[in-house]
Amino acid sequence: MVLLNNHTSSSMWCCSDDDCEGLWWTYEYPEYKWIDCLRHLAQRYRSNPMVVAFDLRNEIRKTPELTPSWGDGNLLTDWRRAATICGNEILAVNPNLLIMVGGIFYQLDLSGVRYSPI
Repeated sequence: MVLLNNHTSSSMWCCSDDDCEGLWWTYEYPEYKWIDCLRHLAQRYRSNPMVVAFDLRNEIRKTPELTPSWGDGNLLTDWRRAATICGNEILAVNPNLLIMVGGIFYQLDLSGVRYSPI
């Protein structure tokens, strides 16, 4: 079975706090493109029963300019908000997929889920 993982926006070795790939979007790859690409992949593999899950983004972490947040509504940094929108878009294409959402700070911090779950 296949779990599709959105690891980085550009081809590079991952991961550091200064690689500008810490959030789900970059200036070259804005949020709408991230969502469109994952929705396109969900469409492409909709009839393939071996594709069972999407990991929306690998290791959300700070960038040189921004620090990720969970559930604060900030359009640039709220990983909960972005993951909810993207996950719902993918599930609209294929409701049988498992959507995986890691925590912030290299997936180590899920403390916000207690008060603000997806």
